[in-house]
Formats: sequence, C-alpha cells, structure tokens
Amino acid sequence: MIQNIITFGYRNKTLSIVLLIVFCFVSVGGLLKIQIDTSYESLISQEDEGWPDYKETVEEFGSDNTTIIYVKDKDLWSPERLRMLEDLVLKIEEFEVVEKVDSLFSITNIRDKEGILESGPLMDIAPEDAEEIDIIKKDAIYSPLVRRNLLAADGTSTAINVTVFQKLKDPKFNLEFYNKLQELLDPLKKDFGEIFQIGPPRLNVAIEKGMFADMSFLTPINLTVLMGCIILFLRTFWAAAIPAVTSGLSILWTFGFMGYVGIPVTLLTAIVPSLVIVIGSTEDTHMLSSYLYSIAEQKSPDRKKAIMYMVRHVGLPLFITSGTTTFGFYTNSMSSIPLIRDFAYASSFAMFINLVATILTVPLLLSMAGPRTSHLKPEGEIPKGLMGSIVKTLESIGNNHGKWVIIITICLAGFLGYQSTNVRVSNDPLSYFKSNNQLVLDSDT
Repeated sequence: MIQNIITFGYRNKTLSIVLLIVFCFVSVGGLLKIQIDTSYESLISQEDEGWPDYKETVEEFGSDNTTIIYVKDKDLWSPERLRMLEDLVLKIEEFEVVEKVDSLFSITNIRDKEGILESGPLMDIAPEDAEEIDIIKKDAIYSPLVRRNLLAADGTSTAINVTVFQKLKDPKFNLEFYNKLQELLDPLKKDFGEIFQIGPPRLNVAIEKGMFADMSFLTPINLTVLMGCIILFLRTFWAAAIPAVTSGLSILWTFGFMGYVGIPVTLLTAIVPSLVIVIGSTEDTHMLSSYLYSIAEQKSPDRKKAIMYMVRHVGLPLFITSGTTTFGFYTNSMSSIPLIRDFAYASSFAMFINLVATILTVPLLLSMAGPRTSHLKPEGEIPKGLMGSIVKTLESIGNNHGKWVIIITICLAGFLGYQSTNVRVSNDPLSYFKSNNQLVLDSDT
C-alpha cells in the first residue's frame, strides 16, 4: 500500500501534473485572502481569569490604545511653536477613530494661590503674550499632573497622548492610522528639534515590516543552504532542485490554506516557510540519496529500478517521520494562547502537505529527468570526498574514544541543563528589535 501511494506520481504522471496545477490555482485564491495580525491580543489567552476584568475596564474607562507624540524644542514655549502644537491637536481631534487627546491644551491646572485651591484649564488656546506664556509655563512645571507626564521637568519637551477606539483586530487600522498621523508630523520636523510618534500602531507596523523583511531574507538563505548541502554531499546539481520545488509548493499551499481558514500571518506563522524548507526537505533528501545509491549499484542505469529501490528503502520511514512531525506540531493546538494555536494549525498542515507535495512531485520528476549517473559509492561502502572524511572521523572517535564521548556528553548536558535555568520569559514587543533600531531609541527617549 505504501509503495502504491509513494509511486502515485510516477504511475499517474498526467493526473499528478493536473493535481499540482489545480492545487496551485486554488492556493492563490486563499493567498489573496490572507491577513496579518501583530496585535497584542494574539499573545493573550481569553481563558485567562484577568481577561474579563480587562474587557470590563476598557468598556468602563475607555480604550488603552494610546499613541504618544513626543515633541522637543528649546523654543517650545514661543508663540509660534505653541500655535503649531495647537493646530496639530485640533487636526488630530478630527480623526474619527480618536477617542480623546490629552495635551497641554486639555490638561487641568491645579495649584494654590494665597491659600486658595484653584482649578482650571492650563490654557484654552495658544497665547500670544510672552508674559502670559511665562506664567503658564511656570504653572505647568509646578503642577504634578503636568510635570513628567505631559511636560518634561525642564520644560523643553512635551507629550500629546492620542487614545483611539479599540481597533486592534482591524488588519488595516494600524498602518492607516500610523500613516495618517505621520502625514501631520512630517511637515513639523523642520520646525521642532525632535518630533515623533510612539504607540501600538507604529509598533505593529514596525513588527509587520520586520516580519516580512525577515521572511524575504531568511527563506532564500535557507533554500540556498539546503541546495548547497545537497550539491556538496550528494554531488549532483539536478537533485538539489527537487527539494526547492517541493518546498515552494508546500509553502504556497500552506499560505493558501491559511487564507481560506482565517489563520493570520503572525510572528510565529511567519517562520513556517523556513520550517518547511529545513524540516520538510528531509524526506526529499532521503529519497534522493536512496535513488542515487541505486543508480550507483546499477551497471546500466534504470530510473524505474532506482525509483522502486527508493520506495522500498524509505517508504515506511517517510510516512513515520512525516506523521510524527505533523502530530508533534499539532499538539501545540492545545495551548490557550491564540498565537501558538494558529502556529500549531499552520505548521502541522505545512508538514502534512509537504508529504503530499513530495509524493506527487519527487517520483514524477525522477522518472522524467532523474540523474542517470551517481557520484556516490554503493550503499555498503564508505563514501569518498568530504562526506567520507566526516564519516571516517566520526567512526574513529566513536570506536577509539568511547569513554571520552560519554564523559564529554554528560558534562555538556549538565552544564547546558544548568544554564537553561537562566532562561527568562518575556512578552516585551520591543525585544523583537535590535537595540539600535529607531523604534527602540524613540521608546527609550
């Protein structure tokens, strides 16, 4: 039965090609529907006992999605700069998604004057009189509600806190709000010493950009390393292309599946392409090596015989490794954290569909254009070249220094086991970025 399944692509070439084309077209439809989720809510279990309290607090006191606009200038308290800030605040208040804006123009000023407690707005509009500005500045620096909250202690920098309605689940919100706010801030950079925004929208946009930058960089790197290793050890260029084909198909089909069932691209599901290339290619590599071993043993190379040899030698291990890998990733679906559950569904499907791609593709390609020559030694002989040197070295160490291998292994396991106690859990989103990233520097500021 296993033999019939693995040779399906070889025995049914036309049907296999049709299936591959259909799967790809269907997957493209799902790919167009895929969403991106970098929100905090995917990190939180809705089964946590604090979740209802959190939602109740948001409903009672308003959204906690707040962006801080940081503004610094040595002439911050000049009439011109204050008018610019006032105009900025008024424009932000016009955004439909904005729930409230806290700034020097809305904060309540509380202080005592001659034994009487006075309360009122710090300023309604930007004043023009220098003497009036000086009084307002002194009141602001004096007030514990303003100082180090909306105004630095030295009075040279201020914050504008922009709270928006809860839009964390809207996939388009973060980018749209960030860009809309940035359009107001960019023209002011020439007028102020420093001005920027920091908050969930900018953070999520930065995570999304970094996530796709990593995917576009790491996926080709992984594929190049894989193909390089196959060329180095199996010593055939054509064979290196087969894992690239099955990996590409598996990645396309996986993202299509994610789009159809509503699994978003997150920080975890973004590594699925790398997993497919690194883990999913093991079956391809075993199949290719068995095929090449068979070719090496044949006096007159026969692709059909090599394929049947390959099926007999790797058929059962192929299903066992694919099944255990798929099930292993799927066990993460028991997690109560949405981010991990989504990863479990995406990764387990990727491992399963990679098996399907392998069965449909590898025997088919080998039967049509499989190598007829092999630089490998027959299976019972020690290989030549670099691979042979590695095998001989490892065998020599194992045979002649067995005690030291055991001692070093125990010592290494003990040392690393002890060091594992220093691992700490962190859910700080800024830890995803390097310390010199502009987002981190602005956040520190």
